[in-house]
Amino acid sequence: MSFRRDGRRSHRWKAWVRTNQEFLDTQCGLPVSVINDWEEWSYFLDHATPMTAHFPEPTAKQWKSLRDFLTREGHTEFTWPGVLFFGEDGDSDES
Repeated sequence: MSFRRDGRRSHRWKAWVRTNQEFLDTQCGLPVSVINDWEEWSYFLDHATPMTAHFPEPTAKQWKSLRDFLTREGHTEFTWPGVLFFGEDGDSDES
């Protein structure tokens, strides 16, 4: 049995990225390397940290923008609420 790539899913992913990339980059502070790569994106949603890309920790305002975005999107093929609980205000040990 051979592995066959799901071309329709790949097409949907690329369309989703085109629609959301600017917002995720400018408002949420996520680098293109995380947004454009399905494996990086899904890992980021699950762990609130990228698999291989390195970038500065999002600010509290950027985390809020990301949480609001994921809440609006809901649980879809390309989004789920994994990182909704990261970056919450008051999570830091700072006084």
